[in-house]
Amino acid sequence: LDQINREVSPGSIVLLESGVYATPIAPASSGTKDEPIVYRPADGASPVFKNVSPAIHMKGKSFVRIEGLKFLDCPQFMSIESSSHITVENCDFENGEAWESCRLKAMGDYFHFRNNSVRNGTDLLTIQGGSFHLIEGNTFAEASHTCLVFMGVHNSVIRNNQLINPTQKLLEIFATRAREWSGPYRKSEHILIENNLFGPNGHAEV
Repeated sequence: LDQINREVSPGSIVLLESGVYATPIAPASSGTKDEPIVYRPADGASPVFKNVSPAIHMKGKSFVRIEGLKFLDCPQFMSIESSSHITVENCDFENGEAWESCRLKAMGDYFHFRNNSVRNGTDLLTIQGGSFHLIEGNTFAEASHTCLVFMGVHNSVIRNNQLINPTQKLLEIFATRAREWSGPYRKSEHILIENNLFGPNGHAEV
């Protein structure tokens, strides 16, 4: 996978065969609007990323899609920074112990996270910055801190998700913090939250 990561270019479709992968998804190039870079299983295959951290690693990339993959026992599932037009859908993430299991930092726009399952981590999905993000149809369960966190996010949608966290928080939405954000202070605003199921014994902080 290291070599494939280095060689991908706009329009590349990486078909992963069954097996355990210990190398992250880390494309060296970006795709384009009409020719995204895609990582997904080969027909009938069941690839698993295990004990690799972060299992998805991108900085300054755009137009990348990750579809139908499983991530198990990866201390950190995702570390994505300064990237836009990234789609993650139909994936399973389970057992991540690093702080911010899926960390999106200083993001650009259009991060789409659809029909995924994220279970047993810290902050299961944290998104800092950017606009027009879509978080839809996911299950977030069993976070040691918070299921879903928006920091300084604009014009985005949280829809048709299930958030379950008996021991801690379900949802936090707040502004950027100087200790981890180098740009101008940025509020979270114009966030649509609809048709979500919030699990027992949790609470939302907005």
